[in-house]
Amino acid sequence: MTNLNEAALNGTLAGYVTNFLNWLQNNDPNAGVLDILGGWQIVPSTNMALSRSLLFQQDTETLPVQTWNDEPTNLMSSLTIHSRTPTINGGCRSCRATV
Repeated sequence: MTNLNEAALNGTLAGYVTNFLNWLQNNDPNAGVLDILGGWQIVPSTNMALSRSLLFQQDTETLPVQTWNDEPTNLMSSLTIHSRTPTINGGCRSCRATV
């Protein structure tokens, strides 16, 4: 990434945290971490045999089954950060980075 405005990014992230904390205080002020995250736990299955059957019926009639050695790039997820930095002469310098 080039020309990333770290101060602006930090400000935006701080705003997100503030909004989230305000939401928590207004909607569930006595919630604990497990209440917010759902309390899910991973249960080890060291002494149990795992099922090899599907828990759902596989639909091969409407959507074909695809097998790839590598995932096609047009199906990969990405994160794009777009930053606009004001310049001294009143314009804006734009930066876009995709990860």
